[in-house]
Amino acid sequence: MNCSRHLRNLNRRSTLYIALFATLLFGVTSQLAFADAFSYSENFGFFGGQNNFSCGQQGACGAVGSINSFIFLDHQYPTVYVPNNTYLITPNYNANTNTDMVDAQNFGFNGFGTYQGYYQRTGSAYTDFINTLSDWFTNYAPGTTVLHSWYAGSNDFNRLPTIGDLAGEIKDQENVEFFVLDPNPANKFFHVLTLAGVACDAQNNCTIDYQDPNDPTNEYQNVAVQVVNGQLQIKGVLGDANNWVGITGEFSESPVPEPATLVTLGSAVLGIAGVLRRRFMAAGM
Repeated sequence: MNCSRHLRNLNRRSTLYIALFATLLFGVTSQLAFADAFSYSENFGFFGGQNNFSCGQQGACGAVGSINSFIFLDHQYPTVYVPNNTYLITPNYNANTNTDMVDAQNFGFNGFGTYQGYYQRTGSAYTDFINTLSDWFTNYAPGTTVLHSWYAGSNDFNRLPTIGDLAGEIKDQENVEFFVLDPNPANKFFHVLTLAGVACDAQNNCTIDYQDPNDPTNEYQNVAVQVVNGQLQIKGVLGDANNWVGITGEFSESPVPEPATLVTLGSAVLGIAGVLRRRFMAAGM
């Protein structure tokens, strides 16, 4: 994932859409226990197509995956992230190729503004990642974005992510990167993917869709999810395709105000407008 350094250092919403989910977070039965079937997805065509590039044996999946997902934010929320046709969070984006190698290198290795790149930092993989995300948005687009994280030790949600967490962010069309780790240390597999969809049927069979920076133009769809000891796991990830790998961290970025807030505010405004209109009509105005 990161020139091997982070492998050595592996040692919001609090309401999880209760009306939609009956998630048993770490219960004796399963995380995958929902009242109703659901399916949420994002436009995969909005994601960037930057390929992972070499840095020793581990590549730079965290940096490349982040930049590809920032390109999603550009396309999903252009009024926030591309005002006056200026790409704030991907300043070196190439629209002709839908790639951004320069920003991926800066996010990962070269640094940006007064901040270090992700792989230059010496903390844990998870804390360094959320801090790099925060510094990136502070440097390029301050005040535009809310960040949240789910991992053991997170200041937001100090626990493993659940299927409800993943689904809630995709439902709101937020940007989500997630970490996967092979539970067998001998396999030395640690990778970053970008979430594009979450679904559970009436029988609580759940799947996710994602983008892999090692194959960014191909959407991996309907990937089955299982739960082992309270941890979400998936199988078939490039580089460790024969083994189940655990989802050990989730990170989300969304514009300010957040999409769900915009929907709520919009509904409230429409409701107030309707009341005022009825009053004016009753008064003959």
